[in-house]
Amino acid sequence: VSALRLETGLGIRASLFKAVSALLIPKLKIGQNASALRAFFYVAAMPTLIGIALVARSLGVISWAQAELLACWFILATVVGYALFYLNYIPQQSSFRIKLVGVTLMAVLSILCGVSWLIGNVYVASYDSAHYLSDRTSIRFEPTQDDAYSVRRTGYYFQKEIGTKLNSDKDPVKLPFEFPFYGKDHEALFASMGGMVGFDRSVRWQDMMFNYGPQPAIYAIAVDLQEKPANGLSENSKIASGLYYKSEPGHVTLTWWRMVPELYPDHEYSFQMRLYPTGVIELIYQDLPDRPISEIFSANTAPIVMGIVPPFDNRDVAQVRLASGLPFKGKPGQGLVENHRLDFLDYLDRVYEPTAYFILFSSLLILIIFPQFFRINLEQPLKGLLTGVQTIMDGRLATRIPVQHRDEFGYLANSFNEMAKAQHDLIHTLEDKVAQRTSEATEYAAKSARLEERNHLARELHDAVSQTLFSANLIADTLPDLQRENTAKAEKAIDEIKRLNKSALAEMRSLLLELRPQKLSAHPFGELLKNIISEVERNFSVKIECKIESDIALPDDVQLVFYRIAQECLTNAAKHAKASKVEVYFDGMENQSLLSITDNGCGFDLSKIPPGRMGVQIMSERINEIGGALDIVSEPGNGTTITAIWFDNGNI
Repeated sequence: VSALRLETGLGIRASLFKAVSALLIPKLKIGQNASALRAFFYVAAMPTLIGIALVARSLGVISWAQAELLACWFILATVVGYALFYLNYIPQQSSFRIKLVGVTLMAVLSILCGVSWLIGNVYVASYDSAHYLSDRTSIRFEPTQDDAYSVRRTGYYFQKEIGTKLNSDKDPVKLPFEFPFYGKDHEALFASMGGMVGFDRSVRWQDMMFNYGPQPAIYAIAVDLQEKPANGLSENSKIASGLYYKSEPGHVTLTWWRMVPELYPDHEYSFQMRLYPTGVIELIYQDLPDRPISEIFSANTAPIVMGIVPPFDNRDVAQVRLASGLPFKGKPGQGLVENHRLDFLDYLDRVYEPTAYFILFSSLLILIIFPQFFRINLEQPLKGLLTGVQTIMDGRLATRIPVQHRDEFGYLANSFNEMAKAQHDLIHTLEDKVAQRTSEATEYAAKSARLEERNHLARELHDAVSQTLFSANLIADTLPDLQRENTAKAEKAIDEIKRLNKSALAEMRSLLLELRPQKLSAHPFGELLKNIISEVERNFSVKIECKIESDIALPDDVQLVFYRIAQECLTNAAKHAKASKVEVYFDGMENQSLLSITDNGCGFDLSKIPPGRMGVQIMSERINEIGGALDIVSEPGNGTTITAIWFDNGNI
């Protein structure tokens, strides 16, 4: 819920509803963190399912085998789930190769576990021990003088008068004599339905399975038995199935008559146990199943142990083969037991041993070979593909991604190579087109600049030179009349013609200097600036104050741009802005220069420059070409300040 609230910003109720929906509907798409928590919830629910299976077994809903099978698979699913959860939802902890190897190992182990289960069931069903006793067999345990027991076969005698039925196997049975057993005399015993006799209390299965239990005991056959239903008895049977007790002079007899296991009611057991005051124990077996069926999970469905065990303290138990290893004499205080359950587990060990080695060997092969296999066939092609893609993204479109295998990665590599080639050709085509358009734009700009220069010269010729020459021509036309009428006026007219001619000549030289900008580099810029100021003051009634902080001959292209800007600004201030006062400031150095021109004219609005007025645009383009900057500050009625700045970035 917290993860969904962080990812979606929903309230507590909406997040809770979405969380429940996400748990019930696994296909519902949620964020990465919430998805990881959902997977963890599913994995963590496995132990709960194990508990449910065990409860169902205790209630009799399912059998032991079914419960143990479910528990086994739930535990396996838990382990596999946690491994997959760790590999997939904590990406920074594992590489792509480790993920693949881990998933492969989990899949192989799961398959092998399932195969082992199937194989195990087949071998369990076919188990047949050669050490079970046959029908009508008697075994005699006899104490010796050194407090030991010897065991041997004895003559078969099954007592038909079996006495009184015991209604409960939890109550003690009083003996008519003191029965000596491993150094202690016992006045009572506890007989259980499962063919076991204890002397301290009733024998419990959970106690008996741990090193034969905590008390001295006799195990006639140790199998989970119950009374056979009355409808299962034959018509000739006069005695009901059950546990019987009979006391006679010189011995007592316990009889388990026609008892059957719960899971296999057709397997019938009938056997007796005789106890003598001398401590002798006789086990008489009349009816035993031909082949008891052992279970992996339910150990007591078949005979577990047969024999006798001493008290738990310092217990020593010898393994005896009652069917083939008699007679046998134990050590003092030593128990004598044949463990059929251990035989069954040894049989399973022999069955599963090749499988265990195969699982171990397969796991090692997966951990050793699969990483190399994935590295060669997956990681290297993927790494090459990613490297090539990154190289292409860096702009090196001529890079070719190597094709290692003709598979999906090879197809992707070929696709990226074709795409990169197409991009490379497109970019080169675009570069050629851009170069062509740039050349055309440059030529167009040059033509525009030349046209602007021509227009500028035409205006200057018209406004200055042509007007001066026109005035001189008018005076020259009236000169003959003035010579006849007034010689003094004629001489003044001649002087005026001379002055006008000199002015026209000076203006023409100035225009020729503009047409030949290489002449500009021969003089410091301050000197050229003073010439421009003198020319403007001569042609217009404006006062110009000039301050030159430091003077220097600027680079040719910079000097030409600053010359044009100064000329344009001063002419505009005098002619168009109607300024009466202009201030000029210049500071020039080897690597930088600054030109500032301020007038008190009418000013203008930069956002409302009328069409056709290209002076500001041309000045900006010129200063940008040399890597400089142009700053214009102007407001209507408050004059104008234009500042041109140039830095030689390569030498700063």
